[in-house]
Amino acid sequence: MTSPAEHLPDDLDALRAIIAAQASQIEELSRSNRAYEALVDALRVQIVRLKKQKFGTSSEKVARNIEQLELALEGLEVARAADLSP
Repeated sequence: MTSPAEHLPDDLDALRAIIAAQASQIEELSRSNRAYEALVDALRVQIVRLKKQKFGTSSEKVARNIEQLELALEGLEVARAADLSP
């Protein structure tokens, strides 16, 4: 079995380029994760607000909005889990 280090080039400039590319990919993933978390948080806040609004009313529209937001949140979580699975 070979180690990952055996596949690295001996040239320092090539190694720096690999490191820079990986750092860029890590930063992009980090931005994506922050955006995902912000979207999930916003959905959760909106669901809580609508549930509080529903408490004082019997509006079917509010109930449908809550259901749609919960489905969107579930869809995001399922898609995220699928993206993270190997």
